[in-house]
Order: sequence, then C-alpha cells, then structure tokens
Amino acid sequence: MNKDALVAVKCIHKPAKPTDIDEAKEEIAIHQRLGNSHPYIASLLDHFETEDDTYLVMDYYGRGDLYDALRNNTFDMDTTEFLFQLIAAVHFAHSKGVYHRDIKPENILLADDGTLKLADWGLATTIRDNTEFGVGSQRYMAPELFDMNLDSYDAEKADIWSIGICLINVLFARNPFEKATYSDKLFMDFAACREALYDIFPTLSSDGFNVMRHALAINPENRSLDNMVDELYNVESWIFDDYYEDEYEEKPLARMEDKPMEQTELSGWDRTLHFTPRTEESYLKPFALDSNFDDDEDDDEDAEEDEYDTFDDNDDDIFAFDSALDDREAADSLVRSIQSLSLSKHQQPNDYMFMTPQPAM
Repeated sequence: MNKDALVAVKCIHKPAKPTDIDEAKEEIAIHQRLGNSHPYIASLLDHFETEDDTYLVMDYYGRGDLYDALRNNTFDMDTTEFLFQLIAAVHFAHSKGVYHRDIKPENILLADDGTLKLADWGLATTIRDNTEFGVGSQRYMAPELFDMNLDSYDAEKADIWSIGICLINVLFARNPFEKATYSDKLFMDFAACREALYDIFPTLSSDGFNVMRHALAINPENRSLDNMVDELYNVESWIFDDYYEDEYEEKPLARMEDKPMEQTELSGWDRTLHFTPRTEESYLKPFALDSNFDDDEDDDEDAEEDEYDTFDDNDDDIFAFDSALDDREAADSLVRSIQSLSLSKHQQPNDYMFMTPQPAM
C-alpha cells in the first residue's frame, strides 16, 4: 500500500461483555473470505485495535457513496454498466458463501475510475438459510424478512431484492414503497399485480421492467441474478423521457432530506395510490406464493388480457382500481406496446466480466 495514499478508517467499539458478538471480528472474517481481488468490492487494507475499539483500514473513494451522488444529481454512471458491476460484486460474494444483507445506495461507493465498490459488510452472514429477521434497512429489505409466519429466509434471494430497489433508486431517485409489507398500499398493489409498477413509475420502459421482475419477485425462488443479466443484454432504454405530455409532462422531484431515501412528491394516479389509507393490520400477512398471481413468464399473456383482475370474488375488491382510469390504462398500454416494438437490441459485449475476476498478470 502506498504510504501517501488516503484511506478510510472505520471504528467499531468492542463488546461490553465477552459473551456479546464482536462485530469487528465478524466483519474482518467476512473480508478475509472475500479477499481483496474483486474490482467491485471495497478492500480491507489493514486492521488494528486498542483496549476499547477495533479499527478497520479501508480504501478511500473520493466520490463518496451512491446515495449522495443521487441526492446531489452528480451520478453520471451508465445505468446498465452500474447494474452489471453491482450484480458481479454480489454474485462473487455469493459464490464465496457470503450474503451482504444491507445492500443500499449508502453502501455502494463510487471510485474515481468510474467503478463502484460494494462496501460495509458489517451485517453480512455466511448462513444462507437464515433465521435472523429484521436485519438491514427497511426500504431495501425483501418482503419475506417481515413475514412473521416464516421460520427462515434465503439470504441470497434477499440480496437480489435489494439490488432491484437500488436500481429503481438509480432510475427515479426514490423508492417504490416505504417497505415491502401489506401495511403499505403501494406494495399491496404491486404484490397483487406486478404491472402496477408502471403506475408508480409511468416512464419505466418495458426493457427496464423485464430486468426488475427477476429481482422484485414476490416469490424468492423467482429471483435470479443470471436472468437479470440475460435481460440486461436486451436493454435499449430504461425510461421514456417523452412518455407524458401536458399534465403528465412534469417529473416528480426526489425529496431526500432524511436517509434512507424518502418517497417523492406525487401527482396523478401516483398520488391516488400514495394517499390511499393504510390497512389496519399491524403485522405482515403470510404470502400466498401459490395464489392466482405468479412471477413466471407464463403469466405475461394472462396479465395482458386482464391486467388487474387477478383475485377471486371473495377478495372484496381490495385491489380494485377506479374504473374511470380504464381509458388511460388502455392508452398507456398501447403506448408502451408501440414503443417497445421500436426498440432494437444490444449486442452482447465480448469483454464483460461477470464471474470471478481474472488474476492480475
């Protein structure tokens, strides 16, 4: 290490009791398992301790984290390349048996060479079938982490959900819902019909949606990094800048005074969804993963035929949409269909490094 190089130092207090978990030792062990060779993972350079504290010496990245870059409108990285790099970092960690559990913009650092570094592995675990619920940041946590009816969850699949929320932050500088529970009306609508994501983000392209559906699947088994990569090669456009005119032309501005990112000022149908009264339940209902809606591609044709009619009559129309919006929904669907037909496909780059990085020569 260059003695004149700037470094970042993380101070972690030692546990008060010998029986308490030593967070510093656990994070050091995670870094030792990951190594310092991956180009998209922050490196641990050294560590030392005093009587009361342990200090981790990390590489310093002068451009700060993704959260501040989005907040200050200074993020200039290509969205597709960003997602390729983030997936590569997470895929590598998973191949080493490490699951981050706190993937969010604040933990994604930006290097001067235009790459990202996935950092802050303090909540990471090596246990994939995990029983520690409530770990992470709520707005980025997968829905199963709030489900009190489960005995365990798949930490690998939970990481993939967080990647999908980070992607939405990069595209729209806000989160789709406050947290993925049935107490959140926007999440309820999304869980009932995944195409409701178009109502939350009207300028989202079909290419962008096709990538997100492999991360933001309600059923964890339908989340896949490999499928996300396959769809990434087909992305021509993430959003439609000219999607709306007149009253829908103005885009909402992000309101991000408090971390993590808050939802923005909304208008139109977004406002209708946002201000719908929350449900009375104080806990998360169990997920009906074998219910009438599914995350597989086989559902696409059925969803096109009847986009929102996904529940039986005994559901009391809890997810019903206002019939006055039928005309707009039809117009929106037609516009998306026409625009998606006009998109050409990317050729797969030959130099993309998705798997474990090659050792330096």
